[in-house]
Amino acid sequence: YERVSTDEQALHGYSIDAQIKGLEEYCQTHNMRVVDHYTDAGVSGGKESAKRPEMARLLDDVQAGKIDMILFTKLDRWFRNVPEYFKVQEILERHRVEWKAIYEDYDTTTSNGRMAITLFLAIAQNEREKGSERVTAVLQRKRMNKEACFGGPHIPIGYKKEKDENGIPRLVIDPETEPAVREFWRIVSEENSIMTAGKIVNATFGLNRAYKEWTRTFNNEMYRGEWKGVKEFCPAYIDPVEWERVKAARTIKSTQKNRCYLFTGLIACPECGTIMSSNYKVYKDNVREYYSYRCRHFTVRRCTNNKTVS
Repeated sequence: YERVSTDEQALHGYSIDAQIKGLEEYCQTHNMRVVDHYTDAGVSGGKESAKRPEMARLLDDVQAGKIDMILFTKLDRWFRNVPEYFKVQEILERHRVEWKAIYEDYDTTTSNGRMAITLFLAIAQNEREKGSERVTAVLQRKRMNKEACFGGPHIPIGYKKEKDENGIPRLVIDPETEPAVREFWRIVSEENSIMTAGKIVNATFGLNRAYKEWTRTFNNEMYRGEWKGVKEFCPAYIDPVEWERVKAARTIKSTQKNRCYLFTGLIACPECGTIMSSNYKVYKDNVREYYSYRCRHFTVRRCTNNKTVS
């Protein structure tokens, strides 16, 4: 089992390649047959086993009787969470599967050995939690300084990251996408409809953004110039008072508890392949609801299929 959570760990010799090399050499030296490699890349050692994809697969193989020994380089690659360690240990003991850290020496057969493991894991968990607290504090200071402390995928449409005269990255208006974003907020303010605004902006500016992406834009407080309580964090696209009015005025269609869509997630659009979304309609002269499915990409002009499936 190999695991690495951050690039920093990789720089300190914990890279996946280094772990694989060490484990392979150990197996060759000790005449062990490798059943499989279970590699969780970019996963924290404090996570639950069920939320680590490869560890979950490993435990499935343990319970299927495919494994009698689990190898990892160091104990903190296995766990940095005391309760989760013991939860998984119960599964291993139930199926008579042992583990070994090839660069460290632990004894699970004695009470002193088990206590040593618990102490080590407690220390590792404490280090992980203190590191998380330090990162949180650093990010908070950066936010208070109005520093754009996030990567490209987290920069909202209409903005870009640019360094000021002191070399500090700031969030500024992106002139390339500014017209589209300003048009979106103008239409939302007038029509009170994210779908209408997204559809018009996509068609006008040649964009291909889904309804969900425009909804994230609508809910993002950065467009009023604020981020996580920091006022004037970035240039605003909409006045804060107007932003609150638009948010409060938006009507949301409620879903009845007894409304049942049997085929949700099962019908794909024949043109674009996306899963079709559920819909309903009540005609004027009839109180009965008619259920149907339609392509969610058609509503924002990402697909030409305007047909519904009854």
